[in-house]
Amino acid sequence: VIAGTPGLSAAIATRRGIVGTGVAGLADLRAGKPIDEASIFGIGSITKVFVAVTVLQLIEEHRLRLEDTPEATLGARETRGIANAGTATVSQLLGHTAGVPSWEDDPAWIRKGRGSGLDPKHHWGKTEALAYIRCHASLAAPGVAFSYSNSGYTLLGLMIEKSTGHTAVSEIRRRLLLPLGLRDTYFEGFEPGQPDRVPHRYHYATPQFRTVAGMAPSFVTIAPELIDVGTTDLSDEWTAGAMISSPRDLVTFAMALRDGKLLKPA
Repeated sequence: VIAGTPGLSAAIATRRGIVGTGVAGLADLRAGKPIDEASIFGIGSITKVFVAVTVLQLIEEHRLRLEDTPEATLGARETRGIANAGTATVSQLLGHTAGVPSWEDDPAWIRKGRGSGLDPKHHWGKTEALAYIRCHASLAAPGVAFSYSNSGYTLLGLMIEKSTGHTAVSEIRRRLLLPLGLRDTYFEGFEPGQPDRVPHRYHYATPQFRTVAGMAPSFVTIAPELIDVGTTDLSDEWTAGAMISSPRDLVTFAMALRDGKLLKPA
C-alpha cells in the first residue's frame, strides 16, 4: 500500500483450514473507506482455473475429450474465421498452446473494452469478444508455441455449454461453488452479485495505457498514473476472467483442488 496499491486482502490456508487473513489499504480512495474482510474482488484469470477444472471433470465423464477441437464440438458457424479452430485441441486451449489470437490483444478491443470507447453501461455477450479475432491470422500452428489467449477460454466456455446443455456459469456453480460452499464467488454480469462489497475499480493509467487504450470519458483521475474506472463490469471477460471472489473462497478452492477433491488422480 505504501508503494501505491490502493488496497488488498489476503488469506492463508493449510490442511487445518484457513489459519490467517489480513487486509490493508482503501476500497474507496476519495472517501477514505477501508478494505475489510467483507470486500470481494475481480479475480481476473484465476477464473480460468475454475473453467479448466470443469473441463477436466467433463473429460473424466467422457463428455469432452482432450483431443476435441472447437470446430468439431461447436460447429463451423460458431467458429467461423477463428484461426486454428479446426485443428487446435482442448488440451492446447487449456495450456495456451493453441495458437488462437487473444481478443484482449486486438487494438479495437483494447479501446472498446478498456479505454476510450468503453461504455460502462454496456453488458457484453458471451461471444461478443470473439468478433475481434475473426479473420486474424494464427499466432502459430497448434502445439508449437505458448501464447496466452483469452479467446481459448472463451471457446472452452462454449464447449462446456455444448457438451452439457447448460450454461458454463451454472455448471461451474453446480460442480464447484455450491459443493465447496463458496458463497462470495460469482460471475459478474451473468449472476446476481454483491456490488456493495466490491471496492472501487482502479487502473494504472501509464503512458502506454493512455496511448494504446485511451481514456474513457467516465474515468476519473485519482493520481498522475491512477484512475478510477467507475462502474465497469467484467462481462467482457466471461469464462476468461469475469469471476468475483474473496481470498477465503479462493484458498478453499485451491485446497480442494490440491487435495484431490475435485479431480481424480489421472
